[in-house]
Amino acid sequence: MISRLGISGRGGSGRLWRAFSTVGSTSTGHSASVCVVGAGPAGFYTAESLLRMASGRFNLKLSIVERLAVPFGLVRFGVAPDHPEVKHVENIFQGVLENRSVDFFGNVTVGRDVTVPELMQMYDAVVLACGAESNRDLGLPSEHLQNIFSARDFVGWYNAHPDFTNLPVDLSETTDAVVIGNGNVALDVARILMRNYEELARTDISNHALVRPRIDPHSRERLVPLFHKKTLILETITSDEC
Repeated sequence: MISRLGISGRGGSGRLWRAFSTVGSTSTGHSASVCVVGAGPAGFYTAESLLRMASGRFNLKLSIVERLAVPFGLVRFGVAPDHPEVKHVENIFQGVLENRSVDFFGNVTVGRDVTVPELMQMYDAVVLACGAESNRDLGLPSEHLQNIFSARDFVGWYNAHPDFTNLPVDLSETTDAVVIGNGNVALDVARILMRNYEELARTDISNHALVRPRIDPHSRERLVPLFHKKTLILETITSDEC
């Protein structure tokens, strides 16, 4: 399982494997140090699993490194603001941060402030649990014109992600919108576009997204169609998104 997580470290992952091989023992004579790059769900679930595996078996020193100043990644900046129940997992992640074996280092960009080879010299193992840093273009003509955004950028904008607070979103003259895709994120975007001010004011949506002129909720022309190569019934979506 460890190899599939993309773990590397000094001298390979041999020392970590040796620590894990003592699972049947309660001795704490063994120790291991692991650096998890990325403080989103993948990083925290990895950290939680490692802490559980190490408990009572060996000493584990765990560092979580994050490019942003705050943890929780997509839970904080990706979950739609009108679905606060999904964000309750932050309570579990906070418990990980409060563990004495865990250190959190925010505002650290791997590749700029520290390199992966340097981390491999500092830790027995390094887990790369960071997400995509760029968008996937569709290759459509004019897809970079004004008011055309990737879902990644648009979701970051209404969730106050620091990289997208200045995204030039202008809905002042908008009566309709088109969303390409019909997965969970596409439905999040469509739903946020259709919400009125009063509905969104009760959420934790960013202030700049809340006060920006929106699609007129009373307009008969308001329409948010979703286009995809598959039929909606075949898509992997959860019923709560509809």
